[in-house]
Amino acid sequence: MATEQASVHVVQGMTDVCQLIAAIERTGYQAHLPVALVALRSIPLVFPMVARLFGAELAFPPWLQWLLATPVQFWLGGRFYVAGLKAVRVGAANMAVLVALGTSAAYGLSV
Repeated sequence: MATEQASVHVVQGMTDVCQLIAAIERTGYQAHLPVALVALRSIPLVFPMVARLFGAELAFPPWLQWLLATPVQFWLGGRFYVAGLKAVRVGAANMAVLVALGTSAAYGLSV
């Protein structure tokens, strides 16, 4: 309670994660999946860049790159947009604003 955080461990097949998150959010708390999900969705995008360092061209089709990057940008990175918007509303700028602006510029340019 003091840290306002909790970890919930679910036995696979016992509970739908989406239902669990919805139940937690109905109580007034925020819930999200671990950062590992971001990494798993990002690895296919990073792998071709690393391969290019060794002279290999392994680019995925643009539609697949967009399909992988969009959830990372907006769903998993949405917390930066929310925090940044709150900061801008009170006339301040913080790291969330910087992250949202920077990643949005990169995403928009690549799309």
